[in-house]
Amino acid sequence: MGTLSVDDASLKLHDLVSNAGATGERAVLVLGGHPTAAIVGLRDLGGLEETIELLSSGDVVRRLAGGRRGVRRG
Repeated sequence: MGTLSVDDASLKLHDLVSNAGATGERAVLVLGGHPTAAIVGLRDLGGLEETIELLSSGDVVRRLAGGRRGVRRG
């Protein structure tokens, strides 16, 4: 659904939530002229949380950087 005002979102909440869960379609909600929140499916939220957890680990970040250096070297 893209970006829409909170007022418009309230009128379409059922569809926004259904689409987020079924298709992964995200909706960004605008309040006071500023993007403020988003509706995302639980699968996407879980993936985001897992990514944050992984990237919070210094060891994982170091290993990723080492892998990138290895790829550049061939």
